[in-house]
Formats: sequence, structure tokens, C-alpha cells
Amino acid sequence: MARKKKAELRLYISPSLDRLLKTLAGLSDQTVSSIVEDTLRESLPDRYSELMNTHNLGKLLEDED
Repeated sequence: MARKKKAELRLYISPSLDRLLKTLAGLSDQTVSSIVEDTLRESLPDRYSELMNTHNLGKLLEDED
């Protein structure tokens, strides 16, 4: 199966968060991108549940799996 193309996103983060992400990526044999994507997928629905429910945005996450 072909891989789906991913969108590019530029973020500006603190140097300490950058170091943490890179260290975690190295220690866990993951990419920084996969760590950030996994974290966003887990935290956005909890943090923005009201907006996601009101506007039926949960489907946007389901389509990506």
C-alpha cells in the first residue's frame, strides 16, 4: 500500500523543548515528527473536546488512520 503524503508544518518552539524532543526521539527510536503527531492526536481531542464535538471534527482524525 502506498504511503499517504503528509503535510509539512513549521513550528517555533523553545530550545529546551527542541532538545527534549530530539532526545526522546533518539532514545525511543522514533522521529520527532512521529512523537509530535502522536502527542497531538492524543491531546487535541481532550483539550478541545467541546469544539471538536460541536463541529464534528473527530472525523478528521478518523480519516487519517
